[in-house]
Amino acid sequence: MHIRLYKMGYKILGRRGSFLLRNFVSSTAYWLGISPKPSEYGKEEGISALVISYNDNDWLEPSLLSVNDLVEEYIVIDSSTDDTLKLLKEIKKTYGLNMKIIYTPPGNVVRARNLGLKHISYKWVLIWDPDFIAMDHMPRYLKELLNLLSPERYYLIYWPHICLDGDLFHCKPGRLYHIEHWLFTWSPEAKYFAKGRGIGSLLAPLKLYKPIFIREPLSFHLRTVRDPVKLLYKKYWKILRARNMTHKYKLEDFVK
Repeated sequence: MHIRLYKMGYKILGRRGSFLLRNFVSSTAYWLGISPKPSEYGKEEGISALVISYNDNDWLEPSLLSVNDLVEEYIVIDSSTDDTLKLLKEIKKTYGLNMKIIYTPPGNVVRARNLGLKHISYKWVLIWDPDFIAMDHMPRYLKELLNLLSPERYYLIYWPHICLDGDLFHCKPGRLYHIEHWLFTWSPEAKYFAKGRGIGSLLAPLKLYKPIFIREPLSFHLRTVRDPVKLLYKKYWKILRARNMTHKYKLEDFVK
């Protein structure tokens, strides 16, 4: 019921209207004292990077290291069938990263994200896919922003990724930016749900979360800057997922 209302409300209000509604409801609940405080859950101050990986080794190392000065830990939910897991372990050892690697079967992004949320140790969650690269100033910018926010409130922090397609010098017309709440305060009430074709969306209670929108891009999404064979496999994987057939076929068999 809550999910249907969420989808309907967002469709009617759009992003701007949803922001205004969130701001009003969360602020009212905060001032009335009817919302639990983040400190009640015993999470440490800091940021956990939640990484979902599935055969994503093209940009894995620079992606993880680009936020090393921002996050206190990495929670990696891996479903890979290639050498990505081996690379993750090498990166963890080489750079001494505080990293938990947890395996889950492939095919369900929502399940993977919710599994990751259960292992978060810190107050803030950074959604960080293996093809995201932070700009040099992003760690400092976000740290300064978090220091200005009330520690007693919950936030959804949005900003645009610049999307790169084909190579590092081109963007797809009409799809220059990828905007989501990439950073948010952890809460046991915040969960992911399926939003069409297996794509996960965060269900964050209105009474808790105040939205913050950063207009300037802070990072890159290397959307199709990768091995062309992997891109082809990813395309077929999306077809399998859209048809709810991931449990029936191995990807390699389906492609053949």
